[in-house]
Amino acid sequence: RLFMPRTESRSGYAVEKNTFKVKGGATEPWDLEVQFLRYRPENQTKQTSPVLIISPAIAGISLVEKETARLFAELGYEVLIPIHTDDPGDLNRPIIDLYKVHLRAVQRIQVLVDYAVDVLHSPQESIFGFGVSLGGMSMATATSLDRRIFKSVLVAAAGNFAECWTQSRQKNMKVYREHRMKVENIPSETDFFLRAQREAIVDPIHFADKKDSDRFFLILARLDSDVPYRYQLKLWEALGKPDSKILPFGHILAILSFPIFYQGITRFFGHRGKNMPALSL
Repeated sequence: RLFMPRTESRSGYAVEKNTFKVKGGATEPWDLEVQFLRYRPENQTKQTSPVLIISPAIAGISLVEKETARLFAELGYEVLIPIHTDDPGDLNRPIIDLYKVHLRAVQRIQVLVDYAVDVLHSPQESIFGFGVSLGGMSMATATSLDRRIFKSVLVAAAGNFAECWTQSRQKNMKVYREHRMKVENIPSETDFFLRAQREAIVDPIHFADKKDSDRFFLILARLDSDVPYRYQLKLWEALGKPDSKILPFGHILAILSFPIFYQGITRFFGHRGKNMPALSL
């Protein structure tokens, strides 16, 4: 494993662009290289810091992910954000390969968990997850599969990929769906759903365990049409109906409302420090 940092200093923390490479063994003849941003807190008195892994939404690393990283870095967290190289809305991607976007996103998260353990020497119960929209779906799967992720917060995330791909009104996904229906000679959205359902062999609901409800906190968007609310509820139910907040907003406004819940989320992660903003659930 190797990493190569490129550092940019900020107030109270530094931002590095790193590459972490996992080499396969005799039974795993592959290498996996993950590029990521690391928000490293400065002037830390503790030998190790808690780690927050942020899984980006479909648009990649946006202001939401950067602001979340800043808030937690200033609180003393190491924050890691994978740089996804897959575009879920790639018009040349056949429907049969859609699930691979999710699978590779989950793999990147797990590689960063390896980085947290092997390089940052993070102790048990100090690695946390955060994901928005499609990134929340990836984080849901990664957290269910990897118990080294102690707890995760999911914002406007859902289960049942086939229905989400079919019903989403998110611009990129709508364009992708309409294009692939023409290219693959799919006559209707119902047929698109049946094709996507047949090919979607990896889904957050497949790995969800109701006994893990205390490991998740969900923020749901009741008026969401990008990630329809009824599918957010399906993931919530599959995870054992964990603690949640339901917002009377659409997709974007619900995501942008995240800072309002900052203090409550840090409490969910177990933070009890004094350096907290005056915000609450």
